[in-house]
Amino acid sequence: LEKFLFILSRKNLSVWKEEAIIEPVIKWTAHDVENRIECLYNLLSYINIDIDPVYLKTALGLQRSCLLTENKIRSLIYNALNPMHKEISQRSTATMYIIGGYYWHPLSEVHIWDPLTNVWIQGAEIPDYTRESYGVTCLGPNIYVTGGYRTDNIEALDTVWIYNSESDEWTEGLPMLNARYYHCAVTLGGCVYALGGYRKGAPAEEAEFYDPLKEKWIPIANMIKGVGNATACVLHDVIYVIGGHCGYRGSCTYDKVQSYNSDINEWSLITSSPHPGKKTWYVGAFSI
Repeated sequence: LEKFLFILSRKNLSVWKEEAIIEPVIKWTAHDVENRIECLYNLLSYINIDIDPVYLKTALGLQRSCLLTENKIRSLIYNALNPMHKEISQRSTATMYIIGGYYWHPLSEVHIWDPLTNVWIQGAEIPDYTRESYGVTCLGPNIYVTGGYRTDNIEALDTVWIYNSESDEWTEGLPMLNARYYHCAVTLGGCVYALGGYRKGAPAEEAEFYDPLKEKWIPIANMIKGVGNATACVLHDVIYVIGGHCGYRGSCTYDKVQSYNSDINEWSLITSSPHPGKKTWYVGAFSI
């Protein structure tokens, strides 16, 4: 604890945004909730954020009878942020990136749009762009491009490329445990998830996540149904995979919605999709 407090109290501590320093506090507390939860208030006081301590203490007190997981602690802290602080934080990170794509051939371009200025600029091109059907998601300032396949041989790839939006540079990341294409990629709890997809023309049930703190990919429970060309989103710390295709080379349409709870490492079927199949996109939205 003393070492952690020393790091947080340093005046020259530099982070890309406040979430980057809140996350280590959450993970440190969640590692041993019973003995560390009382230190949470002290740690947060060293971070220059506008938080409602009364709300946070009350919420944590009400949750004492339940199992306080990392995701629950995270939700309580972010809900305790005062409204004005949330508004400023959201405005400061509003930038949209278009990564690669396909137009008769794989595209290498990165296009960046700033809605505050309504200006498009071009970022550094994807180094290894002779691929398609990869997954894209962002974690902090980094955009992860996972898997896909080579246009000339349709062989699934396990490779990962990471684009740093602050330095406008690409670096090669740690390969996934399973090669895949047509898969879903999302971010949850400070980790990057790769879910399902296809390999050798057949749907894959395997799912995994990358933990940047541990610098390794970790397998999770297999999906109930392996699907490709599905859509995934995150809502209230739960991953939802909607529809998609199954069967050899996508010969069948899957109409169910699969949900993944990271707290218990378990998949569930929750409902049917109103519009099953590919080329349908979903997002999770809620008001704070």
